[in-house]
Amino acid sequence: MSTTFSLDEIIQANQFHTLSQKSLQQELRVHEKLGVYFPNQGLTAVMLTYERYKALLERLTELEDALENAELSQEYGERPQTPDDM
Repeated sequence: MSTTFSLDEIIQANQFHTLSQKSLQQELRVHEKLGVYFPNQGLTAVMLTYERYKALLERLTELEDALENAELSQEYGERPQTPDDM
């Protein structure tokens, strides 16, 4: 997924009152992300399917855990490996 949006992935904020739920769901199936553009503020919101959002959060958690492990390893060194039967 990219942080840039094509023109067909951007919805003007004032279009929401004319956009049906069915067409919005269809747009989310076609595009992996939709940006909401407010004229005074620019691109301020992004819409994703819940599945994509959940996958991103799970991946972020994995990366945060890996970073924490790397930082602990760097600070304290590697843990000694001991046999399980001790």
